[in-house]
Amino acid sequence: MRKLTVKNSSSLFRSLNNKKKTALLTTKTNNNNHSIFITNSNFIQQGFKSFSTSLIHQNIKEESTTTSTATTFSEEYQRSYYCGEISNDELLNKSVKLNGWIENIRIVGNDCVFLTIRDVSGVVQVILKEKYLLELAKDIKTESVVYIEGKVINRPTEMINLNMKTGKYEIEVNEMRILNKSKTLPLQLINAEEEIRLKYRYLDLRRRQLIENLQTRSKALSLVRKYFVEENNFLEIETPTLFKSTPEGAREFLVPTRQKGKFYALTQSPQQYKQLLMIGGLDRYIQIARCYRDESGRMDRQPEFTQIDLEMSFITPKDIYKTIENFLKLLWKEILNIDIQTPFIQMKYKDVMELYGSDKPDLRYEDLKFENVTSIFSNEDSGISTINQLVREGEKDGMVYALKVKQLGNLMSRKQIDTIVDKAKSIEKTRLMLTAKISGSNKFLDGKLTLNQQEALRNKLKLEDGDLLILSIDNDWDSVLKGLGRVREQCYKFMTEQGLYEFKTNEEKYRFLWVVDFPLFERNKDQHGQAHLHTSRGLSSMHHPFTSPHPEDINYLYSGNTKDILKVRGLHYDCVLNGVELGGGSIRIHQPEVQKFVLEKVLELGEERTMIRFGHLIEALSYGAPPHGGLALGFDRLVAMLCGDERAKTLRDVIAFPKSNVGNELMSQAPNEVEEEQLKELYIKVVDQ
Repeated sequence: MRKLTVKNSSSLFRSLNNKKKTALLTTKTNNNNHSIFITNSNFIQQGFKSFSTSLIHQNIKEESTTTSTATTFSEEYQRSYYCGEISNDELLNKSVKLNGWIENIRIVGNDCVFLTIRDVSGVVQVILKEKYLLELAKDIKTESVVYIEGKVINRPTEMINLNMKTGKYEIEVNEMRILNKSKTLPLQLINAEEEIRLKYRYLDLRRRQLIENLQTRSKALSLVRKYFVEENNFLEIETPTLFKSTPEGAREFLVPTRQKGKFYALTQSPQQYKQLLMIGGLDRYIQIARCYRDESGRMDRQPEFTQIDLEMSFITPKDIYKTIENFLKLLWKEILNIDIQTPFIQMKYKDVMELYGSDKPDLRYEDLKFENVTSIFSNEDSGISTINQLVREGEKDGMVYALKVKQLGNLMSRKQIDTIVDKAKSIEKTRLMLTAKISGSNKFLDGKLTLNQQEALRNKLKLEDGDLLILSIDNDWDSVLKGLGRVREQCYKFMTEQGLYEFKTNEEKYRFLWVVDFPLFERNKDQHGQAHLHTSRGLSSMHHPFTSPHPEDINYLYSGNTKDILKVRGLHYDCVLNGVELGGGSIRIHQPEVQKFVLEKVLELGEERTMIRFGHLIEALSYGAPPHGGLALGFDRLVAMLCGDERAKTLRDVIAFPKSNVGNELMSQAPNEVEEEQLKELYIKVVDQ
């Protein structure tokens, strides 16, 4: 290739162009100058003979070039199509322009180079045959940014790739420009460790999987606004993220100010603001809300996350169910082209716990249910002292629940079983868990059960050879069921990996559920860094202190007896899919006297603390608050479910710039230390504990 810079060249340029148009690739510059790229060697040898030597010497300065790199970007290098659009016969034999990254370089002999060009829409193969293009290809690396111009042609039959959207076509290149060279990447875009991918997230984002996930996220976001705002008359309203510190559940992020000793807190959710909007008469509110919770590192959590936050006035739970079900039905249809069945089934909290040991059960495995077998051990002693002590002695408040998993005894080793059980016991503090592989002998659990007990278990659970039996024993209802629930979860994960479960229909693949009638209060349990509203009574709100009590249980609320108060159900509801909580909400307390009673008396904040922390809300409720309720869907988790396990193994796979498990951003090294002067302005001093 030859580059000629021509000064005062309008007439000469027109003459050259008329002589051999196809040989010239031109760029106009300032002051009537032109850079001329000549791609035809015959023209170089013959075309200039028709011009006088003196004219050329006066007007043309010849420069040798080894690369064709554009230092600025202009209209002539703009694409006419995206790479993924080269996918139909209408473009055959047409000239197209592309911009993108070089994903792959394949050299075939000395006269042909294949490149795979990638952009946000997909990839397409291009072929270089011109000598100067072959030379240019020697100097470039993958991930360099290029401009391509060429003709769309059919691939040879034997080279058609049906796995590619563009696999029937390729582009025969007549011009290529390097818009920006790339250094050698510090990671492979496929199969790199997550830690290094997070450090170089801007490179990781080039992976097709992440691009598709973020495209799904964007489409879901547009459907949120279409459904709620355009079709159902919700108002999209932004609420502040800087709020006052109020103990609503998880640990807060505190934001220091230049007012000595005073702090903001980042909102865990817009809970109080959206209630205030209802008091303000806005009727239907929706927000794509950013929320912040300073929680310990967990695979399914991020310190900052997005939720679809909504609130409505003059409604019942049925209105919430219908609104959310129709929205999810729209999402699944528009994004996955799947019709989901509505209405969703509803189950009470007590029932899902006693059947599955979880308040978000995966109903795809609904055959794995618990049985209460306490009565089998209440009539005679067994050889297991813990069961005897809890069930037959003392307060006799012990419980024994059983889980049978068909044929798992033949598939899992004793070590695998013990690992699952020991972990569940440790997390949920379950007193005792026993396991047995059922074989032809009547004796199991080392013969420590009486013949009557063994026979009763066989009959009640329909035990067969090869089954795995797990017993959970405790006098705490939560511990006995949640421990067994964790074992159940690990069992069905193992069985799915072994191919024992196959979900063929959409009804089998997606099992939606409403869990209702949660307890309004629970005994304090500090797990996973939770910081609840603690009381001398030992109670905290199961969700938050603004949830309305069930009208049938109002007498329990005012009884003053802790055991009765724990019987109060809340008008709370969770939407669950395949063992994942998509979101939750409740009907709110709208009477100021009820809200004050819950905060001051039940949660024992006292009048002063209640008014300091929640006085603004209680006062607002006293000015004619409408009955209202709402729900928040975890948007990150919802997108992950739409993408599926293969594309989104964790929430980080559907967030452009996520934090690590421990809440750090590896790319920018946040959080970071700040200068001493900044701390002084905020009246903060870092001390060693």
